[in-house]
Amino acid sequence: MDNNQSISIESGDFAGLSNLINLDLHRNQISSIESGDYTGLTSLTSLRLDDNPISNSQDVIDFITTLDAYSLDDLSIDDNIYYGNQAAFDIWDAIGGNDLTIFKTGDLFPYDGDRVVDGDDLAVLLANWGPVSPGTRADLYLYPNTMVAVKLNGAELKDWLECSANQFNQIDISSTAPQSLINWDTHRTYNFDVIDGVPYQIDVTQPSKFDNDCAVVDGNENAERITELSFEDAQGVIHTGEDLAAMEFIVATNNYRAFGGKFAGTGPEHVVLELPDENRDVLAQYITAQTEAHGQVNTAADHNWSFKTIDTATALDIRFETQDTDKAATFINETKQRAMTKVSVDELGFAVYQIDLTVEPTTK
Repeated sequence: MDNNQSISIESGDFAGLSNLINLDLHRNQISSIESGDYTGLTSLTSLRLDDNPISNSQDVIDFITTLDAYSLDDLSIDDNIYYGNQAAFDIWDAIGGNDLTIFKTGDLFPYDGDRVVDGDDLAVLLANWGPVSPGTRADLYLYPNTMVAVKLNGAELKDWLECSANQFNQIDISSTAPQSLINWDTHRTYNFDVIDGVPYQIDVTQPSKFDNDCAVVDGNENAERITELSFEDAQGVIHTGEDLAAMEFIVATNNYRAFGGKFAGTGPEHVVLELPDENRDVLAQYITAQTEAHGQVNTAADHNWSFKTIDTATALDIRFETQDTDKAATFINETKQRAMTKVSVDELGFAVYQIDLTVEPTTK
């Protein structure tokens, strides 16, 4: 039923189809879903609702729960479906929340507001431990980007990270007033990159060298937010400063970033390898290989970057926003490396947390 002009799903449309396994409703014009008797769809394992202008997340939640679809291996609800911040967790709770083990950022749940750049990425999707099927590769990595490698030097690598660090506002160490950590106004979150393989810290008390387009900010030519940047080679030698700046590196990224030329060290002249493989397919293949070899995929953050601890006698009030859900709160409590305390809920419905950057982090 994909690629049609269906505008609604009505009661009884799929009644009695107890052997139906795959239900594909993507690329229609479905704007709402009515509740109905869909309990006969007890064998459904794959459901596609993407590319539909559904405006109410509760429609999707009601539809899924009435399906008794707790064994879904593949649920696709991206693209033109718009939800508020709570729905990211509600929808997965509706199907048991037991199929994905991921955090994900993307345009799955766009949200406009006075703190958010129009069309910016915002949502983070969190689900409980459980199997990841090959069909969920689009949920692991939303966009059909391909794998590309670029060659750059250490100075360019540092500037790449300096541009990413514009994601954060400059913190005034002499102010006791609330200060927002996240630069919602002028930096899109998809322009915040983390590069693994090199440890570094971000000093948010310093001004940003670059703006959202990686153009040098007038007067900030010598600004440095990236500190403690180093690289340990195969012989165990640690390189820093001018030594590291002169070294050459290969960075694996995607075609969008590699050919964009916005970040230092990117652009066609830096590309040294271009593969036809989509990032999400490579990820799915890795998951399959690791599962076959070890029975599961063992992942853990290596904490190669962190905020530089702020040295001040002032009682700072630094804040950030995230989803206001029990699941998000539990995740923060179980994985936080610094003291984080929920202080309010803002006008957009997001939880506001206070974070203490004046004490060294603890590793969990």
